[in-house]
Amino acid sequence: MSGGRKLCSEPCPNVKHCPHVREAKDKVLALTRELHEFRNKLMVEEGRRETAEQQLLTDPLTGAFNRRGLEKKFPEECSKTERFKSKKLFMLFLDIDNFKKFNTDYGEKTGDLVLIEVVRTIEAGLRAYDSVYRIGGEEFVVILSELKSLKTACRTAERVRKKIEDLCIALHNGDQSLHVTISVGIARLGSGDSLDTLIDKANHAEQEAKKKGKNRTFLYLGGEILAVENIIK
Repeated sequence: MSGGRKLCSEPCPNVKHCPHVREAKDKVLALTRELHEFRNKLMVEEGRRETAEQQLLTDPLTGAFNRRGLEKKFPEECSKTERFKSKKLFMLFLDIDNFKKFNTDYGEKTGDLVLIEVVRTIEAGLRAYDSVYRIGGEEFVVILSELKSLKTACRTAERVRKKIEDLCIALHNGDQSLHVTISVGIARLGSGDSLDTLIDKANHAEQEAKKKGKNRTFLYLGGEILAVENIIK
């Protein structure tokens, strides 16, 4: 009865069958449907936005993050290190040895295949929450955050390097296979380092690995460049 008195000018003898009550219920149902549709549209648009943003941060060929992705995620990785004072952040700079030869001798499709397989192999040698970034044609950066020791970073770099060394890439024609190596540089984030200065240090160490025969790992530490095999042996 009370519902009828609110909706009708006269008390309804039977609220259950009151047309005004039915009309009000229909309006509520219609509004509910509209809300559900609006929510679904918002979810679809949010998904599209996230996909578009992810594409902007990702290298379309290899699936690794790109330079823009590195610039976005680097502050987040640094903040993790700041929260845990006992842990450090390290950067690996990796460059595929003699990469231009793959493109020249076998074609760009083979070069693309090498890049894809190298990224896949690098990821297989890392922790689930480590991240790989393609910052140049055949140049990659790996961020190792929350590490307890220098030796852990060096062992990780050597593990990745050796996995690449063991990599055998079958060519599309099936008649040949390629062996790939990388040169690796390591640098630890210092108190005054920016992303650019850290990249420069790791790249400097990687260039030393190139000069000393390639397929090696060197560490930039306090202005010195050291061979990693002498640190972890």
